[in-house]
Amino acid sequence: MPSWPAILSFCVLVTLGGPNATRPISSTAQTRPPLAAKRIPLPTILTGRIATISPSLLALTVGRSLTQITLTNKTRWWAKRNLVNSSSFIANEVVVVHVRHLRNSTNAVATEVSDDVSWKWLTMVRKTVLSVTIAHVGTSTITTTPTPAMPSITYHLSPHTLWAIADKEVHGNPFTVGSKIWVVPRSSPTMGVMARAVADTRKMVMILKERLAPVVRGVLAAVTPLPDTVTLHSVEGDLRTLHCAHNLVVMRGKKAISWQVLSAGEHVTVRLHKNEEGKRVVWKIVLMVGR
Repeated sequence: MPSWPAILSFCVLVTLGGPNATRPISSTAQTRPPLAAKRIPLPTILTGRIATISPSLLALTVGRSLTQITLTNKTRWWAKRNLVNSSSFIANEVVVVHVRHLRNSTNAVATEVSDDVSWKWLTMVRKTVLSVTIAHVGTSTITTTPTPAMPSITYHLSPHTLWAIADKEVHGNPFTVGSKIWVVPRSSPTMGVMARAVADTRKMVMILKERLAPVVRGVLAAVTPLPDTVTLHSVEGDLRTLHCAHNLVVMRGKKAISWQVLSAGEHVTVRLHKNEEGKRVVWKIVLMVGR
């Protein structure tokens, strides 16, 4: 007489259609599409050793791989903190390459090739507010006088460059050859170093830098109804009257509050953006908690 486990196993096999039966796939079951491959951001700064170099192509050994980088007539070459041409570099030399990746392409185009000393110097120049003396004034550039500690720098200008002299913001460049100035820089992938703001004192150039920023901190000096404007004593010592957006957001910490609680003496963080007319307005005011 068969045992109960054997009878139970036989019933299960009959129910499922035998040991070799395949279960039907439900008509409602759907196959999930394969996950899209995650795009890995390509590096824009490559450090490696020159394998070969030609007028149009740089082969760079990075680690254990060989990377092909396209060269153009706009590629800038730096050696010993000075602009040079490509003939200053030879095979087996270690360089830093600033590359631009073309959209929908694996090609990398070199915007700058430099030795290590020049790259560290360029990085400093593009981030640091410096005091320099003007050696030449062009239509869209200012070139500084070289010193033993600082080679000549060419700052590119734009219609958006801010200028100040004698503690006042002015329109256009008021400086001439020999003027001592302070410069707020900005890195540009196509033009080297841009001048965002230029002034004759460090205090004023830092105020100009603050005026360019999307976030300003300080103490409220006055608030007009609605509110239409707020006047702010900024951290850098500027007194600014700023127009407010119609949908102004006011917060205390993480809690939204009415603008009517705003009053002089409040420590605030002000955020600005451009409205539909292209004018910079305050869209958010955050009151600092615990001050």
